[in-house]
Amino acid sequence: MNSSFFKIFSRTRDNSYFVAIILLLGLSFLHCTGGNDPDNEALPKFGIYMPVDTTITYEKLQTMNLDTVRIKKWLTDDMIDYYDYSSHLIYLKVDKLSFFPESQWPLLGFSHYHAFWQQKRIPFIILGEAVRIYAGVFTHNRTFQKPTPYISGREASSVADDVIKIALYDIELSNTEYNLAKDVRSSSQIGEALKSAGIFSGGIEFKIDDVKIIGGDTLEVSATVKNNDRNNLYIFNLKNTNIITSKPLPTVILVKKDQLSGYKYYFNNIISSGFTGASDEYFRLEKGKSINLKFIAVSPQNAISNDYFLYCDFHGESYQFNQDKRIKSDGRVWMGKTRSNYMDITYDSTTGITIKNKDYKFE
Repeated sequence: MNSSFFKIFSRTRDNSYFVAIILLLGLSFLHCTGGNDPDNEALPKFGIYMPVDTTITYEKLQTMNLDTVRIKKWLTDDMIDYYDYSSHLIYLKVDKLSFFPESQWPLLGFSHYHAFWQQKRIPFIILGEAVRIYAGVFTHNRTFQKPTPYISGREASSVADDVIKIALYDIELSNTEYNLAKDVRSSSQIGEALKSAGIFSGGIEFKIDDVKIIGGDTLEVSATVKNNDRNNLYIFNLKNTNIITSKPLPTVILVKKDQLSGYKYYFNNIISSGFTGASDEYFRLEKGKSINLKFIAVSPQNAISNDYFLYCDFHGESYQFNQDKRIKSDGRVWMGKTRSNYMDITYDSTTGITIKNKDYKFE
């Protein structure tokens, strides 16, 4: 190297050229040393990540600060067509098998799960706008002691090929015991992150407007069904009596405040509704529109007696519907289920049900 280079370098080492060279060398070093470290990658608007340390179980993660855990990418918004915020079904751009390289459930069958779904209790972490919002677990065993988001191996083989469901175990700890809590999947941070990523899909909103008791075993429920989606949605036509006998129907649950024991009231018949076409399997609910529904729900036992939380689970079509079944020329069939608002109610044998709070929030 000739002496002129050193003269030039000497003249410029205290100016911007020298600074630029140092910066370029620094960036090259970071690229070489940190390119495989997910903590150094540009994080997506929305993503599902896993701990780099494979010895971390979900239970262990509960004792840790999520922000201190080194993570690796599993599923990010660029791989997602849309996320149904009402049912928490993730509709992918590709077959979901590519995200479960260790499971091989189509080859091994239901009874031969690979280690991915066994007792490793592998956790995942949900990120929204680069913020770690909540943790869940990959599992095939839904025995949890508290409300837990999970992706189930048992359902991986039964849900549509391009759909992943983030479920929440928070309802029945046994046949009549309940553990109600805030649904972390419905965090406003998640919703905003999904919108920012352009994959938000509002799905169906089911809201209980009023409830009256006709007898100890019978409730009259008034509700509103609204399409918050970007598409027209096809939901079960509850005016069709064949649907009532063959499909999952709205179920009203009352949970005693003092004991957290609960009772189910099952859909019996419609009093009035905005549903039309009694012979049609589905009712097309146009985007942005809503219909009213008043129905009778019956319990097999004379249950109601005191203070309760009351809510309703509203069901859509089976998770098994692949695109050829669910996509229509003017919308899509809505799959999964969504939960209504929680009501804080009290019951007196003389005055009946008094609604203390129509939209109770768990913290």
